[in-house]
Amino acid sequence: MDEALAEAALDLSARSYLVLEGLPEKGRVGTFDFELAHEFFLALTANARMTLHLEVVRGMNKHHTFEAAFKALGRALRQACSVDPRERGVPSTKGKL
Repeated sequence: MDEALAEAALDLSARSYLVLEGLPEKGRVGTFDFELAHEFFLALTANARMTLHLEVVRGMNKHHTFEAAFKALGRALRQACSVDPRERGVPSTKGKL
């Protein structure tokens, strides 16, 4: 990731919504077309029925910005799906995930 920084916040709420900021929109890394990133994240949020805010805060190298974004998403998903032994019940104001 080096100089890149990305932040991800998500809610597994059965409502899909995507806010995606800071990723390069045009170009390629290897065979990966940057324009496909938005489509990927849109399909992910729709099929997982989750709200996702994903922002690349900084980064000069395009490969590093995508790496940071995917790592931030992975860590946020892991945290959202993990059981917190300090919590009782479902951590939701609506009573479900």
